[in-house]
Amino acid sequence: MNLTRRLTFALTLIGCGVLVLSALLEMRVDWQRAQDESHEAHVLLGRVLNGAVSRSARFEGLEQALFHLDEANRYQQRVHVRWVWLDAPEGSSFAPLLPASALAPVREGHELFAELDSVASPTFVSYSPLALGGRPGAIELQGALGSRQEHLQRGVLLVASGTIALALLFFLAASAIGRRLVGRPVEALMRMADRVGKGDLDARVALKRPDELGRLAEVLNGMAVSLQRARAALVEESRARVAALEQLRHSERSSTVGKLAAGVAHELGTPLGVISLQAQSIASGEGGLDEARADARVIDQQAKAMARIVRQLLEFSRRHPPERQPQPLEPVVSTALEVLRPVAQPKGVELRFQPAGAHVVNVDAAQVQQVVTNLVVNAVQASAAGQVVTLALDETEATAPADAGGAHGRWVRLTVKDEGEGIEPEALPHVFEPFFTTKDVGEGTGLGLSVSWGLVREHGGWMTAASEPGKGATFTVYLPVEVTT
Repeated sequence: MNLTRRLTFALTLIGCGVLVLSALLEMRVDWQRAQDESHEAHVLLGRVLNGAVSRSARFEGLEQALFHLDEANRYQQRVHVRWVWLDAPEGSSFAPLLPASALAPVREGHELFAELDSVASPTFVSYSPLALGGRPGAIELQGALGSRQEHLQRGVLLVASGTIALALLFFLAASAIGRRLVGRPVEALMRMADRVGKGDLDARVALKRPDELGRLAEVLNGMAVSLQRARAALVEESRARVAALEQLRHSERSSTVGKLAAGVAHELGTPLGVISLQAQSIASGEGGLDEARADARVIDQQAKAMARIVRQLLEFSRRHPPERQPQPLEPVVSTALEVLRPVAQPKGVELRFQPAGAHVVNVDAAQVQQVVTNLVVNAVQASAAGQVVTLALDETEATAPADAGGAHGRWVRLTVKDEGEGIEPEALPHVFEPFFTTKDVGEGTGLGLSVSWGLVREHGGWMTAASEPGKGATFTVYLPVEVTT
């Protein structure tokens, strides 16, 4: 039930209540007025008959006077007139209707008006005292106003019919007025609120009224304008933030490329030495044609190996637009490790990869490779010669942290563990903060883990860090499993 109908029904009920109460009060007043009028009529008629009987008894005798009194009943039916003796025994035809105890005022010469006990038809009786022949008597008038039940039924019928008619008119009037003053404006406000809730911030409501609804319309229009401005500012801010993040990621990637270049340079040294020796052998002409061909094949193999290394490094350093697609995570990690091995080998650190199945995730391969590269480079830098950096890949059931959505389900888990000195407990909660680093000046920017954390969050996952001083550190990446059908 909408507001207009509720308001209409409420006003109608209040109006009906007022009408019924007013009618009941009016019925009570009418009934009291009828009693008063009956009282006055009895008193007046009693006095008239009292004088007539007194004169008739004086000039015509008692019997003739009582005869004339009985004759008065023939000409009217509403009031019954009779003569009573106040000292007549009970059961006598001249005994009063009221008991002797109630007739004391009449004996003292006062008029009496009373109502006889009767539920169905209230009957009024009055006495006008008159002594005839030295004996106390009175003229008794008995009359009824009509059936109380009939009177009430007529009153209820009139009240009901009047109330229904007025309620109908009141309902129609209240409906029309409520529809115009409340219903239509509220519907217009609801339509605008619904449009704004669905993202249409151009919605406006034209409701110029000098009341609360008009003020509400102004507030809603102002809210829509404010939201429109805020959304425009937010879009611009988001664009700037995305551009800054992309620049930050590229800067971190470039920093990582610089670290990789040193390893790649060392990696290219061996193939270049082999190529130089084979070229010198061919140039000397000491061997035959078969040896020259063999040397050429070796040169070709080494050149392709160097080209592959350089291509992988260039591919990693280039800026790619995000391109997410469902794909197994194992080859993505393996490709990153091929680029990273030249970084680990000069330090004598071994990289181990322990995949447990080709888990499908919806990711951008280049961004995930950047995450793996940052984690592995940090692990290699924290490791000493002869130590191992282990990468494990499996699937687990877990609940995301509250700030990551708190969803419970299946996740692909990538773990990077080293055997270095570990991270101090007071530094562990800050490892994902921008520009926070435990490395010496010039060895790190403090952006690698922060950028990695942001990339993982954008993929719908989260990262954790665990460490004990002297027992290495473990970084874990959780990515949502891609549901395949």
